[in-house]
Amino acid sequence: MIRMHKLILVFMILLISCVATEIQDIWKDNNYQSKIKKIFVIGVSQVNIIRRQFENEFVEQLAAKEIEAIPSYTVLSPDKMLDKNTIVSKIKDMNIDGVIITQLIKKTREYTTVPGNTYHTNYVKSYNSGSVSSADLVILETNLYDAKSEELVWSGLSKTINQRTTSNAIKPVIEVIIQNLSKDNII
Repeated sequence: MIRMHKLILVFMILLISCVATEIQDIWKDNNYQSKIKKIFVIGVSQVNIIRRQFENEFVEQLAAKEIEAIPSYTVLSPDKMLDKNTIVSKIKDMNIDGVIITQLIKKTREYTTVPGNTYHTNYVKSYNSGSVSSADLVILETNLYDAKSEELVWSGLSKTINQRTTSNAIKPVIEVIIQNLSKDNII
């Protein structure tokens, strides 16, 4: 009996330790009929290494769908990342179809408590003290713009629960975003 409870506890910890991402809200311009084939990727972050990891992962996953993508860090310095005139000038030179910008909206820490239990087996009484685990809740906004018109064509709000490092959460977040962009026939 005690072994079974330990197995259940281990399974719950493994399940909880995974990164879970879902799209909370999506908006799409229903009049937009084009498919974007060349994307300029901007990951807005104060931490340059996270920006690079995020943009590189986006580029890699888009390439798997045969979509050319350019990470912004290769042509924009961190201080020019949100300067619209600089971005417009760079994308015109590169013949870009779309610009995707992802930025952090909210990050909080959540705690989960698993209560302890008392177990009786034969003549032995055992107590499991339970556990407390924490995870980051990260909400990102991703906007995709048509490069020529500069109009917003798709926007999504993603929610990620992550117990590990930021870099471990990047891949599943981008997977979900790209799945939704494909489903909406934008890419």
